[in-house]
Amino acid sequence: MIKLSKNSIVYIFAPSDIETGGIECSYSLAKVYKDLGINTKMVLIHPSIHCQHQFNWKEIISDPKHLEAIQIPQAYSKYITKEDVVNVVEDKPENLLIIPEIWPDALDAYVNIQKAIWWLSVDNGLGTDQKNFHLKLTDPKYLNIHHFYQSHYAYWFLLNHGAQYVYPIFDYINRDYIDKNLSFKNRKNVVLYNPKKGIEITQKLIEENPDIKFIPLQGMNREQLKKLMSESKVYIDFGHHPGKDRFPREAASCGCLIITSFKGSAQFFNDVTIDPKYKFDDTTEGVSELIRDIFDNFENHFNNFGLYRKMISNEEETFYRQVKNTYYEPQ
Repeated sequence: MIKLSKNSIVYIFAPSDIETGGIECSYSLAKVYKDLGINTKMVLIHPSIHCQHQFNWKEIISDPKHLEAIQIPQAYSKYITKEDVVNVVEDKPENLLIIPEIWPDALDAYVNIQKAIWWLSVDNGLGTDQKNFHLKLTDPKYLNIHHFYQSHYAYWFLLNHGAQYVYPIFDYINRDYIDKNLSFKNRKNVVLYNPKKGIEITQKLIEENPDIKFIPLQGMNREQLKKLMSESKVYIDFGHHPGKDRFPREAASCGCLIITSFKGSAQFFNDVTIDPKYKFDDTTEGVSELIRDIFDNFENHFNNFGLYRKMISNEEETFYRQVKNTYYEPQ
């Protein structure tokens, strides 16, 4: 277990200047540590700098000009301020360094500090970008690394690759998507989809059903997304689900019914907590029929997603509790 005292500093690495679901997780994690009374700093690195490829990344970010140029997206200003951002890590045993799974070898730049990787995805933390780091998990050099997993899919992956210290830290979607007065009424026969995920299957489905209206979720701000999700009936996602993706949870919390693949985290009921009849392999067979049945019998299907919506509504409380359970404070 991680040991944090009143003198400890938690450093959280994350890309700067851009907005994605995974990146927002790191900012929200910083807020939780701060709320728990722990001195927390973020080390933000411009997306043009990749810790796995640029051997001098540490030198680059330590330049005061890099720190000065860092931009915190407006959407994340509720989590941290510019005063929370630093570019130098105090490499001391009482401190903790948390790296996203996309930059695991960045841990090698520090010797004394406690180290953790937050596996916000599995698939994005594999391959040549990460230098097959997952194959090193049983190397004595890395046995003392702590691993936070954002999904049961990641938990399964870490256990099967010999990780020693693993803790759940599930993120939570933006509370703006939670509607306490959610209703199944007055919704349109519309299917929403993410054009960046599983587009091959989705495109085939669109071609097979010219009479069904499909709308891609792109080029919209949060308010526009929420409005569209709150008046539509279905969200489909046949992507790889490298972690617990946010779009399915956001759509479900707005009342959409979810249809997914069986890939990645979607294969785990604890990650995508919906009946398997709403999950499909790499085929469109049966999907059109299910969509039309949802359109015609929406209330019945809507009631099948109550557990998933409840889980999503409790995510923030779960998040705080899980972060607290990863460390102890010495007496």
